[in-house]
Amino acid sequence: MGLSTNIGLRALLTSQSALDTIGHNVANANTEGYSRQQILISSSRPLNLRGLQLGHGVQADRVIRSVDDLLNSRITSQASTLGKLDSQLSEMQSVEALLNEPSGEGFGFLLDDVFASFSALSANTEDIVNRTGAIQSTDNLINRFGQVAGEIKQLQRDAQTKAASIAGGVNVLAERIVQLNQEITQVEAVRGTVANDLRDKRDLAIRDLGARVDIQVRENTEGAVQIQVGGQLLVGSKSVHRMSIDTAQDGEIVVTLEGGVRPVVPTGGELAGLIAFAQNFSSGVGGDLDRYARSIVREVNRAHSTGVPLDGGFTQLRGTGAVVDVDGDGELGDALLRDSGLPFDISEGELFVHVVNDRTGELSTKKLDIDPNRMTVAGFVDALSDVRGITARLDNFGRVTINSTSGTRFHFGRPIDTDPDSAGTFGGGAASTVGSFAGPFSISTASTLNLAGPNSSFGVTFDPTDFAKVGEGTPQEVVDLLNQSPDMATNNLQAYVVGDRVSIRTQGEGSAEAFQITGGTAVNALGLQTGSYVGQDLAVQVALSGQYSGDSNERWTFEPLGDGTIGTTPGLEIAVRNSTGSIVARLNVGDGYAPGNPLTIGDGVSVSFTVGAVSASSGDAFSSEMIADSDTSDILVAFGLNSYLVGDDASTIDLRSDIREDPRLLSASATGAVGDGGALLDMIAVQTADVDELGGTLGEFYGTMVGGVGFDISSAANAQEIEAFLLTSLEAQREEVSGVNVDEELVKMIQYEQAYSAAAQFLQVVNQMNDEVLALL
Repeated sequence: MGLSTNIGLRALLTSQSALDTIGHNVANANTEGYSRQQILISSSRPLNLRGLQLGHGVQADRVIRSVDDLLNSRITSQASTLGKLDSQLSEMQSVEALLNEPSGEGFGFLLDDVFASFSALSANTEDIVNRTGAIQSTDNLINRFGQVAGEIKQLQRDAQTKAASIAGGVNVLAERIVQLNQEITQVEAVRGTVANDLRDKRDLAIRDLGARVDIQVRENTEGAVQIQVGGQLLVGSKSVHRMSIDTAQDGEIVVTLEGGVRPVVPTGGELAGLIAFAQNFSSGVGGDLDRYARSIVREVNRAHSTGVPLDGGFTQLRGTGAVVDVDGDGELGDALLRDSGLPFDISEGELFVHVVNDRTGELSTKKLDIDPNRMTVAGFVDALSDVRGITARLDNFGRVTINSTSGTRFHFGRPIDTDPDSAGTFGGGAASTVGSFAGPFSISTASTLNLAGPNSSFGVTFDPTDFAKVGEGTPQEVVDLLNQSPDMATNNLQAYVVGDRVSIRTQGEGSAEAFQITGGTAVNALGLQTGSYVGQDLAVQVALSGQYSGDSNERWTFEPLGDGTIGTTPGLEIAVRNSTGSIVARLNVGDGYAPGNPLTIGDGVSVSFTVGAVSASSGDAFSSEMIADSDTSDILVAFGLNSYLVGDDASTIDLRSDIREDPRLLSASATGAVGDGGALLDMIAVQTADVDELGGTLGEFYGTMVGGVGFDISSAANAQEIEAFLLTSLEAQREEVSGVNVDEELVKMIQYEQAYSAAAQFLQVVNQMNDEVLALL
């Protein structure tokens, strides 16, 4: 009877355990991360009694979870992928909202408004109201750049803050997992015991951890898990290697683990999304915005720096670009221009500087050759100071300041010199001659030039060492050496540079003026001719008019193709040659030409001559600069001389402060002539011009940038939608495997309830049998 009682008790207790498990499942049907549990039962080991092997009833072996470890691993991995996209997309959409395109506050609209204000001003360049309007529209664009650049930096800082917060959450979860590791190993140390609920909690913590950072999980034989991030240990069996975040101003986020030998580079989870945003997306957008702003500054300043303000020039101009003491020797001027640390590059080219006499309006022009690989900062400042009428200096902050002498103004425009023969070397009243050779001149040995004036005969000696480049004299160096001779002044003679040639003339005019070139070894080298030169009472007056429209800078040299009198000598022509010596035009100024009437040369320029004699045999000639771009080196842009904008990126772009204070300084004219808006038209042309650094126009680059942002966000949104669907699908699969179906549990409950009732009834029968047996005794 004892065996039967034992069988009944076992059945009763097993059914009770099954009912308890079912109740536990139903109670946790809505608990996140809970896995359905089930009790495993088997028949007890039989007993040998009375020659029979009798069954010993049922036994409950253990309670297990319904889990698919591979599926759980996939869910953790998918949560990591989705976590990255979620955090990244959220931040990216903030940047898209900042750009705010298309709208009345976007860069496209604001830049168009700037060019529209320039266009309005071009109709009347002297209108102060329109000048103020142009400045206001520029300020609107500048403020927008500053706002967006600042917001992008703030978004990067916010991402860094969020990354630090996520790292803190990672550490909390890691400590929780270590604690669960210890509890699980303690519970499962008892053979056959499974810590189901603790494992569910640990699995949920692991999944939450995976959503924050991609992880690799491995379980040891004791039931504890070890978790790695980027190949480095985060969670050990009993310890945590805490995660920390280091940041930098450029948006960089560096992840390290305690005891790690190198930074960790997450590839998944919210942390990876923030890193991708801060270091790639936002930095990329910020970098493109900087390139956009920098190109606007450079291109607009290229046009404005060679313009002329409303007053016709400057008496003082201070650059905004600062030289950097790159070599740290305390000297700012000794660096080559290429190594000067200026915000914009300087290329080999030329710069034209014009000085205007306030009283007479006389214009003098000097061309400076710029080679950033040879010229130092101090060399450039000295070259400016060598221009008659201005002085330049480099201040302690590395900025260039230029001042004009009293009674003059200067600018860097592209005017036509209306009086190109101010030296009188073309049919002028003075006795004069112009060499036929263009410099530099080869003077490899000591050479002399012998002259005779009204007071004496004399010679001027040229030594090869007199020249900066030994044995090769520039026209200016030769002229300076001639004028340094006291005999030149004694005989009322003066040397000039005409184009790239050397000219000698008397300082007085009229038929009584004369001098001779009597010989010397330097005559041929300079392209001069021996002979007598006599002045004339009726000097030819030359006038240029128009505006040069050629594509490149040229020096036009005018010389007669014979001897004769303007307007009288049949067939008398004037040849106009370009810098290479090719004839640009042949002008008929002989019989049939009405002196004083303009003759069209080409490229928008005309010339007129008054009555007077010209002589090819005497070397009559004059030159004039035809300027398409008065700064082909970008040195004005680099030093910020007469810039419209300052700064070199989205954070620093600004309007030059003195222009904001005095709109008259906005340089609208290219020539200084009243009503001219050539520089303003050049600034307007920036809107549609290709910018090499951007691979297209400003508008095209910005459109591509905005389109790229939109495409990246759209791609991320699509990817996020797909990954979210995949995660939902995996979770649905987990629900099928591990979820609690209340209806199914109720069915099982009825089954075990019936088994419980049957076991109870069995025990009652056994008890009755026991009572009957005892009654027989």
